This record gives sequence, C-alpha cells and structure tokens, in this order.
Amino acid sequence: MTGDQKKAAEDIRMQKMQKGPLVFAAVRKEGFGSFPKVLLTQLLYQMFAALLLTWMLLQTTGLSYARRLAFLAVAGLAASVIAGRCPVTRLHPSQSKTLSCSVDQITVCHH
Repeated sequence: MTGDQKKAAEDIRMQKMQKGPLVFAAVRKEGFGSFPKVLLTQLLYQMFAALLLTWMLLQTTGLSYARRLAFLAVAGLAASVIAGRCPVTRLHPSQSKTLSCSVDQITVCHH
C-alpha cells in the first residue's frame, strides 16, 4: 500500500468510527474473577496514590519557586498517569502491554 492509499484507508476507518456503531470488547480466556475484589483493589490503589501525592506536595516547603514549580510539574504528571491509566490495565494484561500503555499515557497528548 502506498502512503496515499494508507491515508485514504485510515480516513475511511475514522469516518466509520465517528458515525458508529462502535463496540469495544475485551475477551479473556481465563475469566475475570471477583468483581468486588477488583473494585477494592482499585479503591486502595487510588487512596494510596492520593496519600503519596499529598505527602510529596507537603515536602515542598522551603523550596525555591523554580524547584516548587518543577516539583509540581512532576507531581502533576504522576497524578495524570495514576488517574488516567489505560483502560486495558484494568483487564490485567501482560506487563509489556501495561508498560507500553503507560508510555503512551505519558507521551501522547489527550484531548
């Protein structure tokens, strides 16, 4: 396929996705397990992350303005990664899939 053909095919796919209907499905051969356990794990994960970020922000007293700004930028990035994890990670994929999704989360601008 040439570059123009790939672009045309991608445009057609995008138009179909925008018109709908669209289905996102996840299939697991081994089943999902206990849903309450997954919910509790997610809750504990989010609470731990919030406490960690709060503690980190409390450590900024006494820093110069530039260092506080840099620290907040890093903390904001960490919060973004924690709160906006790829939906695939909730389905317990392989570590490589989780890592690639985390890298995407950091490097791709989401609108």
